[in-house]
Amino acid sequence: MADKKHTTADTLMGKPRTKLNLTEQESRIVQYHDDTMRSGKVGVDKEGRPITVYSIGIKIPAGEPNAGKFVSVPGWNRDENRTMNDREAYDFWQKDIRAGKWPTYNSGAELNKRSQQIHEIMNDDADRPSKKIGS
Repeated sequence: MADKKHTTADTLMGKPRTKLNLTEQESRIVQYHDDTMRSGKVGVDKEGRPITVYSIGIKIPAGEPNAGKFVSVPGWNRDENRTMNDREAYDFWQKDIRAGKWPTYNSGAELNKRSQQIHEIMNDDADRPSKKIGS
């Protein structure tokens, strides 16, 4: 994993959380989820499942810091109540990506594996009632 600082996420919305050694950048993904839950701006996908982050993995283009690596960013635009495609998400988060605020990985496979682990934390919240946009 490219990011080096680690923290331990112990609680989720006041409940015990499975301990998962998260980098500072990975913790931002979980924080985005937490903030979405608190805001009540939770979307709903076509299958009726909640959307709080909609993580997108993007290969960082040539000429950018960390070019060739993969970055994970939220693809859920909670203020517009919609998911973004890769290009929109990259444009939306570009300043933060350049600043190293989102997690980067050496390969798409590494990003996917870690994203699945992080998603398990968010699945712990699936039984929490929340206000869903559009309901």
